[in-house]
Formats: sequence, structure tokens, C-alpha cells
Amino acid sequence: MTPEVSPHYWRAVGHLAGRYWYEKDQSLSRLIAHLQVFVPRLDPSVQRFVLQGVGQVLFTSLSADDGVLAAELERFPHDYQEDLLQGWGMALGEDEVFSPAPWKGQESLVWMVATKGFSARSLLSIRQGKAQFEALFEGLAAIAQEPPRNQ
Repeated sequence: MTPEVSPHYWRAVGHLAGRYWYEKDQSLSRLIAHLQVFVPRLDPSVQRFVLQGVGQVLFTSLSADDGVLAAELERFPHDYQEDLLQGWGMALGEDEVFSPAPWKGQESLVWMVATKGFSARSLLSIRQGKAQFEALFEGLAAIAQEPPRNQ
């Protein structure tokens, strides 16, 4: 697998695993237990991307909840929090790009609801994930606009 594709592959693995685990039991404590068994077995170079994929699942599954959710997510093991919240931010960025709503960024209702109750440290991780998604999305848009190369 090429190094450029590896993060996307492992993020997809995290997304699928997180979705399977959460939809099966819908318990954050059980999800944490699965992560604590699964993640340490992975090569350290891919753990971050797997956790980001799980964070994307959590956004999709939980972002409409109230501020209690922030407290729940901040109880995840500290080693996992930053990457999970970056995945949350990536999903928030994706939601924003494909949203028909005219408001974007931190002023949007989606952003306010999805980040309600998070600590400043957690918000920083969410913003970092959103910035990663935006950079990826802009890169893909630029590639799509390039004329085909002669072969």
C-alpha cells in the first residue's frame, strides 16, 4: 500500500470497526473496552488513523445529543481522546461541506450543537481534525480540476 493511501485505509478500518462495535451495543464504555483491546495491537504508526475513523462514527452517531456527550467523550482514555476528537472534527468538516445550510464554520448551528460542552483542549482537537479534512478536500478538488496527463 502506498504511504499516501495508508491513512485513508486505516481511517476506514476504524470507521467500520467503530460502527460495528457501537451499533452492536450502543455503549461508550463497551466501545472504550473494544478500543483498549484493539488499538494496542496495531502498529503505532496507524493507531491515530484508526481512532480518527472511530471518532467519525461517534460524530455521526452522537452529535445531536446535548452537552452530556462532551463529558462522556472526554472520559475516553487520554491516549485516545485527541485522535478521536480529530475524527469528530473531520466528520464535522465533511458535514459542513455537504450541508445545504448557508452558515459555515463556528457560527453555524451544526458547529454549535456538535461542540457544545467540550473543553478548550477538546475543541482544539476538533478544529485540527476539521482543518485536516478541509486540506484533504481541497487537495482532492485540485486533483479533480487538473487536466488528464498524456500517457
